[in-house]
Amino acid sequence: MSGGNKKETEAGKTGKMTRPASDLDGFRLWPGLLDRAAQEALRDAVFARLRAGPFFIPRMPKSGLPMRVRMTNFGPPRLGDG
Repeated sequence: MSGGNKKETEAGKTGKMTRPASDLDGFRLWPGLLDRAAQEALRDAVFARLRAGPFFIPRMPKSGLPMRVRMTNFGPPRLGDG
């Protein structure tokens, strides 16, 4: 069993981050990478895309019961999509 949390382990003894801190698989946190204006622009772009492709609750194929997730068609169209 390893000691310390992931952020402490990745920061090492120097306290400097040599790679992104990550608390969740598939998520990377790069402190200081974007300044405030860039963060606000990114936030505004994400919210604009969410308004264009709002969240929906998918249903199970056979039972029709709702899943416990909410999804959005946020990405580029796939082959065969409208």
